[in-house]
Amino acid sequence: MDVLGRLEATGVPVVNPPRALEAAVDKYLASAKLLDAGLVVPPTVVCQSLEDAMVAFAALGGDVVAKPLFGSEGRGMIRVAIVDDDALIRESLSILLEGREGIAIVGTGANGLDALRLCHACDVMLLDLRMPVKSGLDVLAEVAAHTRVLVLTTFDEDSEMVQSLRQGAHGYLLKSATPDSIVHAIVEISRGNTVFDTAAMDAVRRTLPVGGGKLAELTEREDDIVSLIARGFSNRRIAETLFLSEGTVKNHISAILQKTGLEHRTQIAIHRLKGEL
Repeated sequence: MDVLGRLEATGVPVVNPPRALEAAVDKYLASAKLLDAGLVVPPTVVCQSLEDAMVAFAALGGDVVAKPLFGSEGRGMIRVAIVDDDALIRESLSILLEGREGIAIVGTGANGLDALRLCHACDVMLLDLRMPVKSGLDVLAEVAAHTRVLVLTTFDEDSEMVQSLRQGAHGYLLKSATPDSIVHAIVEISRGNTVFDTAAMDAVRRTLPVGGGKLAELTEREDDIVSLIARGFSNRRIAETLFLSEGTVKNHISAILQKTGLEHRTQIAIHRLKGEL
């Protein structure tokens, strides 16, 4: 902004003068100017602590954008629901996630019926498979139609892993995963990516029959992307590996889905492992 000020002082036309930029990056000043101009400003709460932010998050109804008071970077909160019949697991995951910036716990449950109740209120659900009343597998397909699902379970049986993927799980991790791995998976899944434990991918290879033919002819670049999806790579990691932008990767994935008639990247991974892509 100092450079723009000097240019403006010498008579060089500046489209966005320094004063305008200063007002734009100062959220309080920008909001005040919008109000003074008679424009609508969304409800805003200024907080100095995580605890205050979570109170405001609840008061504003759960759909918020968190931004620094001064600066331009902002992002939405990831609303997470935890469904597990083990109360100790629920409490431990809640403690782990509540201290993470950008993540808010919006509800917990102990069975599949709770999962059905909570799936409309969260962005990502951590779902156990073996629970009373209704298991995670019983409701996974319906829950996955409304929110993104990270299966988090103690069991690594091939049949459960494959069934979870077929029913639309966006991620599959064992409860022995590190806290950072769980947080990473939540963030990636909220962005539309998939995260699967290596054991889950191995289970697909061992269990699914080899397909009878290709679903579609892919370009060389599309084939590269399908291979990386099957290895559990996120869009960002695919972009870095292939020296592409994330936007280009997303466009390629959209083209792959359209060509194959598949609905999501989990299906892409499964069909590649079956030899059908």
